[in-house]
Amino acid sequence: MAATLKIGSYNILDQGEVVVSGDPDTGYIVSRLYDGSKNLLWKSSSGGEGFGFDGDGFGFDGDQHGDQGGGYTFLVTQPTADIEDVDVMFVTNHNFDGCLCSWQYSDDGESYSNAVDQWNQSGNGDITKTLGSAASHQFWKLVVENPPKPIMCGEIIMSGLYSFGVKAQSPPAHGYLDNVIWSKSIGGQERGIKLGDEGKVVTYVLHLDSSSLTNMQSIFTDLDGFSKPMLVKDKDDNYWLGRFEPPPGENYFNKNYTALTVTIQEML
Repeated sequence: MAATLKIGSYNILDQGEVVVSGDPDTGYIVSRLYDGSKNLLWKSSSGGEGFGFDGDGFGFDGDQHGDQGGGYTFLVTQPTADIEDVDVMFVTNHNFDGCLCSWQYSDDGESYSNAVDQWNQSGNGDITKTLGSAASHQFWKLVVENPPKPIMCGEIIMSGLYSFGVKAQSPPAHGYLDNVIWSKSIGGQERGIKLGDEGKVVTYVLHLDSSSLTNMQSIFTDLDGFSKPMLVKDKDDNYWLGRFEPPPGENYFNKNYTALTVTIQEML
């Protein structure tokens, strides 16, 4: 099976209106959930509200209503005139371990359906939930039941995905991205100052037909002069936040296809 690179170049949270139950702690504002940085946290120590999962917003089975032990809802409303497709939800740098979670959508803001099955979150690693096919709905929400206090999260991304075939004839390259500053003393002794965990960097060659080239150029536009990060699914099916380094150039090697060599490094 051919390897595939997938890129989510927009975030509907960044493009829509975002409301979160519970009050954020001072300095940990809601917009940190969609600012493109997993390290700048949203955090809330106040109680959230109870929310159910039966599709109408209350109770678990249609008979129970009201508070189910407290929870937080992260609700995004897309502009009516500019509703984007959604393929994936990616949540990073959170502390939702042990929480019952639900990802839901609605077309009227009242009746909600589960986009995927509810899940009990195990661990605080990245959360990735994908749909079988792209969905277009105005309202999306992530519900986290029985959260810790404080509850915190670095980034929530809900995006569509562009897909590109990776050429095997030009072997894909995977490498490491260090997160170290080297300091040299007057006597010449070098010491490494570790700033954080290492990241990854990948290099792929893509051959794009006219439709795929248009999609890639849409990604360039979404990234606003390459000033924003993007959600990447690499050829090994790992999701992470990355950026082009350097911005790719287009090589028109025949009338039907354009070749791009893309190098993508992980956002530290």
